[in-house]
Amino acid sequence: MLQRLKDLLMSATGEAGGSGGGPGEDWPTDVAVAALLLESANADDHVHTLEHAMIAQALKKQFGLDAAGVEDLIARAEQARREAIDLHGFTKVVLRERDE
Repeated sequence: MLQRLKDLLMSATGEAGGSGGGPGEDWPTDVAVAALLLESANADDHVHTLEHAMIAQALKKQFGLDAAGVEDLIARAEQARREAIDLHGFTKVVLRERDE
């Protein structure tokens, strides 16, 4: 029983077996990048119009998206931000992609 409790706690912190598969590590790279950009822009508790436009332009260029694709990505990233407990999962996805 103690082992099951330990496994549960370890999985919740992203330290369970194998690759450390914690919450958020399954996000696509584009969602992780967008979520981190949005989180940075939201540091003052508000994403300003200019910040949103700059993020949209960067995502469009980086991922080759049209306007609708960018807005869809931003919506998915906002949802991911709401579901995430912290930013580690997003950062890990981006770093893993960079290293590959």
